Amino acid sequence: MRGALFEIQATTKEEHRLWQELSVTVSKKKKTLLGNSAEQHLVTCLLCKNFTLDPETVVEYLKKVKLCKPGDQSRTLYTCRNGADQCGLMCVQSILLDKLEADQCLTVPLVVGAIKAIRPEVVPTVVSGEHMENG
Repeated sequence: MRGALFEIQATTKEEHRLWQELSVTVSKKKKTLLGNSAEQHLVTCLLCKNFTLDPETVVEYLKKVKLCKPGDQSRTLYTCRNGADQCGLMCVQSILLDKLEADQCLTVPLVVGAIKAIRPEVVPTVVSGEHMENG
């Protein structure tokens, strides 16, 4: 797809039983005194096929997401077709697995605090967090 300012190219990198991996290159055209140049950004897109919420599938998918991240400064965006429920679930599970990997243990206050810091809409109030802790 070509536009006045951007050029977008997508290619299939891998087909898996759970997802299709696309490599998307977005080039932003720039005009400089020396001529034209382009600033490029690479986005990896995993399109899920018949995603189920069983633990093995979720962990396998999250491991693949982690492998696609090039560094600590990269971001992960979850967009689900059925609304925010699965996006929030995937985000929270991703945070939990990262915390477990880094700290080797999890506590409810630590998890609630980490989730509240990163995704405050998941735990909107401290009272809700305390309810989750005591529940």
